[in-house]
Amino acid sequence: MVDTKKEKTPRERFQALGEKRLHNAIVCLKRVRQLANRRYYEFTEDEKNTITKRLTEEINKIKNDFKDDQLGKKQKTSERPKYFK
Repeated sequence: MVDTKKEKTPRERFQALGEKRLHNAIVCLKRVRQLANRRYYEFTEDEKNTITKRLTEEINKIKNDFKDDQLGKKQKTSERPKYFK
């Protein structure tokens, strides 16, 4: 069987996936931002700090990964972590 699809280059894959994932991340961040509306939600100072701390940590990890250009180093977790106890 002959594969008629053209193989995408790493650059093409980055551009396609990068655009989709960045868009999805921004949409999700806007949804998290909506949680700050005290008219509809009630939260403690600790919960607010947990959210902002975790988001900042993840953004810093992304910055470091792009800065360090760590090829092949992937950290995958199969479980969704518990942020609130």
